[in-house]
Amino acid sequence: MYQVQRIAHEIGHELAQERDQTVAQQRRRELPVRVDVIPAVVAVEGDGGHLRTRAADRGPGVHEVQGKETKVAALVALTGATSQQDPQPDPATAFAQSRRVRRLMQQLNGWAGEPAESPENTGAEAVRAPEEPDVSNRPVRRVRTCVASMADGHTFGPMMAAEAQERGFYQAPRKAFVSDGAAYNWSIWRGYLGDFEPITDFLHAVCYVHGAAWGVGGTEAERWSLYLGVDARVLAGPCG
Repeated sequence: MYQVQRIAHEIGHELAQERDQTVAQQRRRELPVRVDVIPAVVAVEGDGGHLRTRAADRGPGVHEVQGKETKVAALVALTGATSQQDPQPDPATAFAQSRRVRRLMQQLNGWAGEPAESPENTGAEAVRAPEEPDVSNRPVRRVRTCVASMADGHTFGPMMAAEAQERGFYQAPRKAFVSDGAAYNWSIWRGYLGDFEPITDFLHAVCYVHGAAWGVGGTEAERWSLYLGVDARVLAGPCG
């Protein structure tokens, strides 16, 4: 067991050193593109998570538990057609089904409220089979790599930039940055990915809309109606 642990630490240190060297090359504008073909469509997706750590070398048991934040970025190369019109102008049907929205709120925020069911869904929703979504216009994922760290945003941004440079993302004709509302994510976008189209993660936007609608008050039916109206406006863009 000790030998496995030792080897894991050695390899981990080697990989970290290689990563730091790559980041240093990127800072000096010396990092080459490592792919032969520049992807036509790319997306960088940034998010944060949480984990708990314990002190090392303290013997059996868990010592000095601490909550820490992780930062993760997925860099995805895709293929997809262009369109002169919005291919998805309305929210997906899942966002208009109260039971599914409630489960989503609980998964993302631990929200424990009881949203109202829209009149057309009441009763029938429990027995109706979910509609199969139309996926014909979705981009197709070709290659995905990930970067993750427990470093702060100032350190993590250059790691993302280095991976994007090696993957040829900066040269791609169509590129997007997708994230939630965390401030550090958008600081990274402004600092390193500013010419990527900024897109707010719609799932997180739905959470904010739902929370706001329920915070306004009124009957459950009124709250649900308000949520549906604002939800559609958020997807459309202007919602002031």
